[in-house]
Amino acid sequence: MADTATIVSRDVIERGSEGKDQVGEEAIARLTLFIHKVERLQSLSLVRTLLEGGSSFSISWTADSGAVDLAVTGPDAEQIDAFVLTMRLFIQNNDQISLHNMARLYEGLPISERLKQNFTMHRGHLNESLQRRCILSINEDNPTMGEVLETILYGQLSHLDPDKRQRYLTWAQFPMAGSIIHFEFVGVLMQFVRTLVALAANARCALAELEGTQQGSAGGPPRGE
Repeated sequence: MADTATIVSRDVIERGSEGKDQVGEEAIARLTLFIHKVERLQSLSLVRTLLEGGSSFSISWTADSGAVDLAVTGPDAEQIDAFVLTMRLFIQNNDQISLHNMARLYEGLPISERLKQNFTMHRGHLNESLQRRCILSINEDNPTMGEVLETILYGQLSHLDPDKRQRYLTWAQFPMAGSIIHFEFVGVLMQFVRTLVALAANARCALAELEGTQQGSAGGPPRGE
């Protein structure tokens, strides 16, 4: 993924009160956009499908014929495409609301340490889950969940990368293996949803603190000073 972060520049932060107001307004705008896009994800049919029926796979074997069948349940391709269209905003670092860029934003916000730590904790848990290995190894290729995510995103669904495309095609040539990889991919999407919902709640608290600070500044000093 790209690493061209879009953040508030240091020279703006170091200006006087007008610059501080501008930083506050930009921070509020980005936090608001972050919340809006998470709510957009929550409204999509993929999330409803997973909440109502979940995602699962089962393997059956027929003794007489020796046939092995795999049944996978979960969201369909159209639901996944619609979901990924918005989810990419949170993982592509050339977008201002990517988790990487939001982490840098939080570092400079005049908010409580608790909210900063909450963001770091939830993002850290997500990153840890992405380091977990897939339940399947294909030709000695045992990808992490993060690699499953990137390979399907950029090797099948969008912005096709040649290396990731080839890796995806290698997986897909084995129908059963491809189905299990798909199941793991859907699991990663749901993990993102859970994390983003928690981060959106955190962002609402950060917004309340920022807006309270701005209102306090606009009101001038307390009486008696």
